Amino acid sequence: MRTAAAAIASALALALALAATAAAQDGAPAQPAPPPSVPRPPGPGARPTRSLSLRDAVFGALEKNQLLRIEKRSVGIAEGGVLVAEGAFDPLLSGRWNRIDRRSPFFSSIPTLFTGLPEGLAVFPSRFDEYDAILSQRFLPGTSYSLEYRWTRERSEGGSSLQPTYRPSLSATLNQPLLRGLGFAANEVDIVIARNNLRTSIEEYRRQVMETIFSVEQAYWALYLAIEDRKLQEKALANAEESRRITNTGIELGRLARNEIYGADAAVAQRREAIIRANGAIGTARDRLLLLIDPSGELASWEVDVEPVDRPTEEPAPPVDVGEAVGVALRMRPEYRQAALAIESGDARERRAWNDLLPRLDAVANMTINGLDDGVKSAAAEWSKGTYYDWTVGATFEFPLLDRTARGAHRQAEEQLEQSKLRREATLHQIIFEVREAVRAIQTSGERIAATEAVRVAAEAQLKAEENKLRAGMSIPFNVNQVQEDLTEAELGHLRALVDYSIARSDLERRRGTILERWRIPGG
Repeated sequence: MRTAAAAIASALALALALAATAAAQDGAPAQPAPPPSVPRPPGPGARPTRSLSLRDAVFGALEKNQLLRIEKRSVGIAEGGVLVAEGAFDPLLSGRWNRIDRRSPFFSSIPTLFTGLPEGLAVFPSRFDEYDAILSQRFLPGTSYSLEYRWTRERSEGGSSLQPTYRPSLSATLNQPLLRGLGFAANEVDIVIARNNLRTSIEEYRRQVMETIFSVEQAYWALYLAIEDRKLQEKALANAEESRRITNTGIELGRLARNEIYGADAAVAQRREAIIRANGAIGTARDRLLLLIDPSGELASWEVDVEPVDRPTEEPAPPVDVGEAVGVALRMRPEYRQAALAIESGDARERRAWNDLLPRLDAVANMTINGLDDGVKSAAAEWSKGTYYDWTVGATFEFPLLDRTARGAHRQAEEQLEQSKLRREATLHQIIFEVREAVRAIQTSGERIAATEAVRVAAEAQLKAEENKLRAGMSIPFNVNQVQEDLTEAELGHLRALVDYSIARSDLERRRGTILERWRIPGG
């Protein structure tokens, strides 16, 4: 009996001890988990801050952007190509000097008295000095000329009583194609193509400037949005910490179960993690903007905080007529101008290729005035009289029997021309699509501003209501956290709508080809 009573007493004591422990646990206030360190961006003294307007960003990119500097070199290369093509028709002055020592076999049956050489087979020594100056040039109609002035001094043993002998001469040659190679169309092709290549390079530079401006605007607003996102996440963190404080109070008052503190702690941790992601997004957006506006090989120059000072516009855009916008784009877009230049160059190639199918028939004329004496002045005087001359008039004819090279080149030129026309048509279709898309984007993003503002206001009111319910013990931290996430997303969605609206307005100017005029940049 004592053994049984002792066992019962021990069991009752154990039960009372467990009950007392449970009661103590239920009555004790919950203690929040110690918060981890809050991620913050570097303090004001950590690294310099650069306040930046959108205009400063755009013009900084125009001055320092590497892609623009590279593309500008292409314009210089094309300018050199024009000089090369035009240089084919520059006059050419050339000179030549030859000295010839000759020992020729000579057979004479005339007595030495008359020839100065022994009778029979003998060596006839002579020395020549030849001086030539030649001026030549080709013209766009195909005409070419050559002027050659030659002065020869000859000394020999025997054969002539003029020792030494001076022979001045002036020769003029004129060549004019009559079929192949006749006319500007056949000869100016390389110049036309080189000039079109220069204009194409200029248009490509304009296009690159437009793309750079738009990229800067996108990067600028991306950085603005990333910074605002961090502000929203910090605000959400403050709200989560307040919700945790309310949860603690509710647990102390017995309105909430003790385990609700874990949901509140999780919400705070989620907000801290969101701030970490926001800081990373800010760094990436900042570096992308710096790469466009102020690239540098020095790592220290990247260690700067950039603070956008402009804000997205909410000003309604004026109504846009799609047909008028497309017409403006066809006049201003570099791509369409480049397509037209490609057709012009292709047409020039086709005309030259057609001319090359013709046989060659050239008219040639030559006139040579000669002089001869044993003195320099006397020989020049004889030459200047024009007594001794030769003239020639003739023609040269050439007809390839198969001419497959010319026929193949003409076929290629025709196909390339048709290809250029099809590309321009495809460019036209693309421009129409892009303009319509840009106009639609303005309309859509403008409507989103009002819609997202309504969502934001409703989400803000819902969060206040849910927090009041939490204070009254009628809600739990999980619900408050969900509503807080909805509010943060609504606020961020409204900011995105504002940013997208500003970007859409700039994109329409880019698609119309008038973004340079908007920024008052020459060359638009």
